[in-house]
Amino acid sequence: ISTISVPTNEVSAPADEPAVSGTTAKPAEGAVENQENGPKIAVEVKTLADALKEIAAEKGKWTVVDVWSTSCIPCMREFPHLVELAKKYPDKVRCVSINVDYVGLKSKTPESYVPAVEEFLKKQKAEFKNYLSATPDSDVFTELEIESIPAIVVLGPDGEKKKTFTDDNSGDDGITYEGDVIPWLESQLK
Repeated sequence: ISTISVPTNEVSAPADEPAVSGTTAKPAEGAVENQENGPKIAVEVKTLADALKEIAAEKGKWTVVDVWSTSCIPCMREFPHLVELAKKYPDKVRCVSINVDYVGLKSKTPESYVPAVEEFLKKQKAEFKNYLSATPDSDVFTELEIESIPAIVVLGPDGEKKKTFTDDNSGDDGITYEGDVIPWLESQLK
């Protein structure tokens, strides 16, 4: 059993790009606001290292980290099940999402992806911690040791990585919450 490693050598931005530290993106102009009295659904733009530090710092519950993209149809199809999981086990499971839309182009900053990501999260009512990785997607894949998305990393209450679900270790139809993640997690919650 290993931990999610937090890289000590951050991939630096090219000389003509500003380095990105943790920022909370502001809602895009004209963005649909949340319903009154409802929790704020937002996405934080952070490097993978900073997001993983925050995730690992919160212990005490099982943590399900969904790595996804708005360009990934299976990711978007499975995302509602993450929301359901958060509602089903609020005292035992903490859900987190890490969006990997940013591909590292200097012409398209991580912040430029925020409106589309927030729109999707609001439609899903994703009332948990949501990150948009300021680390390019290929570097995220390398660091998390995943080949593709969707990918779901599960940490135990001790903050240690217990399981990673990807298409490589799932059923013939690819990774699903109902067929892979939830049965395994429920066996751990007993």
